[in-house]
Amino acid sequence: MLADPGYSHKYYVDLTPFAKTVNGVDLLVGGLGKGGKGYYCLDVTDPFTIATEAALAARVKWEFPKATTDSDDVADIGYSFSRPVIVNTKAGWVIIFGNGYNSPNESALLFALAIDGSVLAKIDTDSGPSNGLSTPAVVDVNNDLLADYVYAGDLLGNLWKFDIRSASPGDWKVAHTSGGAPAPLFAARGPGDSIQPITTKPDVMFHCARHGYIVVFGTGKYLGSSDFDDFSTQALYGIWDYGDDTDSSEFLGPSTERLPPISPTNLIPSLCWNRLNWCGPRLAVGSCGSHPIINQFGPLKRRLLRTGSYPILPAWSSTMRDGTLIYPF
Repeated sequence: MLADPGYSHKYYVDLTPFAKTVNGVDLLVGGLGKGGKGYYCLDVTDPFTIATEAALAARVKWEFPKATTDSDDVADIGYSFSRPVIVNTKAGWVIIFGNGYNSPNESALLFALAIDGSVLAKIDTDSGPSNGLSTPAVVDVNNDLLADYVYAGDLLGNLWKFDIRSASPGDWKVAHTSGGAPAPLFAARGPGDSIQPITTKPDVMFHCARHGYIVVFGTGKYLGSSDFDDFSTQALYGIWDYGDDTDSSEFLGPSTERLPPISPTNLIPSLCWNRLNWCGPRLAVGSCGSHPIINQFGPLKRRLLRTGSYPILPAWSSTMRDGTLIYPF
């Protein structure tokens, strides 16, 4: 069939699932990917004991959305490309995922479901139209085995940070605001202010020398036929999130507002990164050989570490993953 020029693939359960033991029960959650708009949860404890169709059917815990799901929640769910994750929080065990792509409401939202499949929290970024939230990275920053923050990108190039530290899911929120509206931690833009969509899960780690966190992610999408011929500039980014959420205005904004044009002369070799002055008002001070250090970014506390057509991540990125990686879920 693949050799047939008229072949059209039909998608089914097209997303990698996630499994976690919760209160002695092995739960598996997954989505349909391009196969549909929805998520499911299965009890996969001792699977070899399942001997009949009835026993198998009894292992289905829930589907979301379902016939009784609120219509507003249904309208916020797109094709479920966002991989779900089961995490423990101060509010208890929850399943967290982005709302995916091509939802009727066209915004980017973070969903948090209870273990029974009911909606505990739905955080709207108010960032439509034609938007959707991708796979989230959930982190525990104080090693209490409870989730603190969620980072996720969207189709419009926004990297969002969500604060889920409260014991009340109703208080979970986008970490930053601007003029009372939700604001992303960072907005990725290419030449001519072109949007750089974020469709992959970010990676988060402690800063190697100072407080806060490094958030690393790439841009680009490959979701439909229009992407086949899209040769727009994409990039890898590293964001220094100071971790200071008391000032909600401390977000970076679009990358084009704060970056000089990328060229081979202002890309810093990885061996130069140990010379950066992390304490001063600049991203870095001085130069490394013929490579000038990237310009001053001003007083904002979240700074771009690296971007460009030829990205080179800091030399410590690989060792940090083994030594000081924030506890991931």
